[in-house]
This record gives sequence, C-alpha cells and structure tokens, in this order.
Amino acid sequence: MGLAYFLLSSGKIDKDVRASNSIVEDIIVIGNIDAGPILTGDGLSVVAYNKNGFELKRSHVEADGFYELLLDRTARGNVMFRVIDGNGNAPDYIDETSRHAKDISADLRSLIYIDKAGEYSVNINPLTELMVRKLGLNGGDNGDSNVDSSSITINEMVDTNDIIANAIGLTGKDIVSDNPVLSVTKNGSSNLNI
Repeated sequence: MGLAYFLLSSGKIDKDVRASNSIVEDIIVIGNIDAGPILTGDGLSVVAYNKNGFELKRSHVEADGFYELLLDRTARGNVMFRVIDGNGNAPDYIDETSRHAKDISADLRSLIYIDKAGEYSVNINPLTELMVRKLGLNGGDNGDSNVDSSSITINEMVDTNDIIANAIGLTGKDIVSDNPVLSVTKNGSSNLNI
C-alpha cells in the first residue's frame, strides 16, 4: 500500500453532505478508505468498536471509498474503526507505487476520541494504521487485529498523530481527519497535478 499522498488543509470530506439531515444528538462519522483508489465491487466494510473492542456499528464502503456511520449518542470515549475485507484475496484498490490492483492484505484501522454528539471525519489508511500500531495495538488480517483501545489516552492519540505527521513532512496535519489526496487515480494515472 502506497503512502505517497498529500493531505488537504480541510478536515471536511469532499462529498455532498449525506449526513446533513441526521438528528443533532447523534454521532455521525464520515470518512474515506485510502489504501489507494478503491475498486468497485470491493466487498469492504467499516466496523466501529467501543474502547473495550465491542462492535457498535458497521457500514458498507462505497465504490469511491466513502463510508458513513450513524452511532448511538451514548458512544463516547475511544472509538476504533476497522476496515473488513469481505472478498477474500480479490483486488480492492490500486496500489499507488506499482499502479496495479491489489488486495488489502492487512486490517486498516483508525482511532479517535468522541466526547460529544456531532459529525466526525475519520479516514482509514496506512498512516492511521501505523498510528494504531504505534499506540501498541497489534495488527492483523481478516478482522483479527486488536481493537481494544481501553488503555490508550487521548493525549497519546494526539501525540502519536503528531509524531507520524511530522515524520513524513505533514506538520500541523491530522492524519485521521484531514483528507488525503491519492497520488494515482482508479485507472492508474498520476493525480499529482494538485
């Protein structure tokens, strides 16, 4: 999975506002799966877990990598998001380095702290997975990665996010909520004319 992408300065998802009619007391999570451009018919879904690793909700990932979850207003604290690959070894995305279709061969996760109702932008990509692993949670494949985040503090999340962003030249960016711009398109051509 290529890490060659750039983050936009906005934390908003570049989509029509699909969640705008939801009840204000709810928790709306929108985001993109960005291992590379997602292929149509990929069989990917996103599952949200509370801090103890219990499933809260799941959602299908759309053909463009977008997902949306409406969580119950009681979902508070650490919430982990994990991509589940439901199509076995079939290709799921275009690799940014090789520009070939590849399978997501490891779970991708992202972690945030939810303190109140509202809309949250949570992207899931190799950098967010690196953040979760750096926080001490073992990776895996086919849904066997660790999703119990009960021992992780909000300060550890913020610090680790900053460390990873700074290490790759994205100082001041949030690798979870800022939107990545992938370096290739679905057909494998360059997308770096930004």
